[in-house]
Amino acid sequence: MFDYEIIKHIQNVSENSIKNRMELNYVRWGKYKRFDIRYWDNEYKKPGKGIALTKEESLELFKILPLAINYKINVNQSPVRYYCIDDTKIPILDVFGQLSNAGSFIAELTLIDWGYGAKIDLRKWNNTKQMCKKGVTLTKKECQTLHAALSKEHMQAELITENNDICVGNPSILSKSVSDVEKQLFL
Repeated sequence: MFDYEIIKHIQNVSENSIKNRMELNYVRWGKYKRFDIRYWDNEYKKPGKGIALTKEESLELFKILPLAINYKINVNQSPVRYYCIDDTKIPILDVFGQLSNAGSFIAELTLIDWGYGAKIDLRKWNNTKQMCKKGVTLTKKECQTLHAALSKEHMQAELITENNDICVGNPSILSKSVSDVEKQLFL
């Protein structure tokens, strides 16, 4: 069974169907607290596909999402690399950026075609880029919603402890620039 607690609901990213929706939440997974982009059922009994991000990864995602939002998809574009599953080659058409550069799996925002057209994709890949974990595929509208939610969250949040706890509601942080907030929150 999953050991999790949704500490804070931040934003619905999309309404996929009556049964589930993609959300941005702050979640405790076991002993770790993470920003979490994931599909949930209405009762929050079973987490669906998604990705959990550290505070540093969520800030990097905030920085590179505009590249995906403003990207002009070229249907004749050559892949930058392939993800191979058995005999199937999945084209990765572009890489918007990595959210981290340490660990055995690295979160990336890419443009990928899983067989149903080019989509913006957020997931963790191993160092050889031949294995990946579950993640989320995003439309441009979902990227915009996610970017706005992360912007609001990063402008309102201030880290006050070293164990990844987040306190919300410090009004003094609202008047600071994003770069000042980045320094205060994530350095």
